[in-house]
Amino acid sequence: MSRDAFLANLAPADAHWLQDQLAGAQDPMPSDWAIWYINSDCRHAAGCVPPSRLEQLAAALPKFQYLDGFWTWDIARHTQVWSNANLQAWLQHEYASARMKEWRGEMQDWIPNATLDEPPNQLASPTLTIERCGFRYLGLRSRAVHVNGFTSDGRVVVGLRSKLKSQDPGLFDNLTAGGISAAETIEEALRRELHEEASIAYPADPHSLHWLGQIHTCKQDGQVWHSETLVVCNLSLVDGQTPTNRDGEVQQFAWMTAPEAVERMRQGQFTRDGIISLAIGLGFAAPNG
Repeated sequence: MSRDAFLANLAPADAHWLQDQLAGAQDPMPSDWAIWYINSDCRHAAGCVPPSRLEQLAAALPKFQYLDGFWTWDIARHTQVWSNANLQAWLQHEYASARMKEWRGEMQDWIPNATLDEPPNQLASPTLTIERCGFRYLGLRSRAVHVNGFTSDGRVVVGLRSKLKSQDPGLFDNLTAGGISAAETIEEALRRELHEEASIAYPADPHSLHWLGQIHTCKQDGQVWHSETLVVCNLSLVDGQTPTNRDGEVQQFAWMTAPEAVERMRQGQFTRDGIISLAIGLGFAAPNG
């Protein structure tokens, strides 16, 4: 197994360091921020945002209010079409007002607790479907696939993110990494990301692609909360296989030994999600959540 060859060259100190990165996958919520909930029963925590944004939401969205100590958006009696339309319109207004800094024109699904226990081809039922950049602005947990690429001689193949990327420009990441789009299964997202970012076809050999599990990561990024469930897979690359980027999001690919990869990680040359996904791919235990 290609991953085992990489592990064989991983020093114990480096293995411990990678394990420690998993323990820090979830940053604490800022003390002066607040959580908002979907529906008045408060069963589904939706997002984490600054208090001023909650007040803006309450002023703009019907049924968004502070009730019994909780900020809630009661949409239980409304259709998903109604909820999506109202929230999407508010996000468009925030972007037009320059309070929300990005707009990608891509839609993503929000699923309560972002659980991904379904089989790869099963499509989970979303509660909301909105603009991708709105997830960070609202503190909603999004979903993404991350693929570690390993060679038979024990190296990991990583992509260098474009310097034009708004997030983590010029840093190394996994072989492929990308968000799961609206109405897309995990397998469909994997197929698309492998094709777009690395020109790699989804492997016909089931033994070359291994599902490792998932982990929740979250951190504050200025005035937004980046919360995401990472679905992690390992891909054993065919000898001589050379990834080629198609969508302009990757500058180049690099082949790294275990000592080199961890050293570059320690130096801050990798995205945090890339480090965490590699640790999961190597079989280290993830914390609950």
